[in-house]
Amino acid sequence: KAMRHPMLLTLHYGGSLLMAVTLGSIFANLEYDLDGAQDRIGVLFFILFYLALLSMSSLPVWRDEYLLFAHERASNVYGNLSYYISIVMFDLVLVRVVPPFSFAFISYQWMDLQEYCHKCLYDFVIILVL
Repeated sequence: KAMRHPMLLTLHYGGSLLMAVTLGSIFANLEYDLDGAQDRIGVLFFILFYLALLSMSSLPVWRDEYLLFAHERASNVYGNLSYYISIVMFDLVLVRVVPPFSFAFISYQWMDLQEYCHKCLYDFVIILVL
């Protein structure tokens, strides 16, 4: 999909990086008081909401891709297994895993979500990817 729809990949990478930098600069150095706790809850909600909406931007591509797949499968260009493996290897990794990784690694430390817990960063990344 990245080769057929390069704008989709640009949207996911550019949008994630831009939003991570924006949120990191807005919520930089949160305090450890009630206002900081409310800001952390709000930013966590916004991050999950943003990544959910970002992933929905590829839904029209899936519809068009299915029509192309049905045509190419009927022409015996490739089978179901090879299509499935290519989707998992490229679409899942490039579009679904890399943007949340970059988003988390840029914004997590910048916003001081958990200052001294490095394991929490990896948990945060796993939650964003799922």
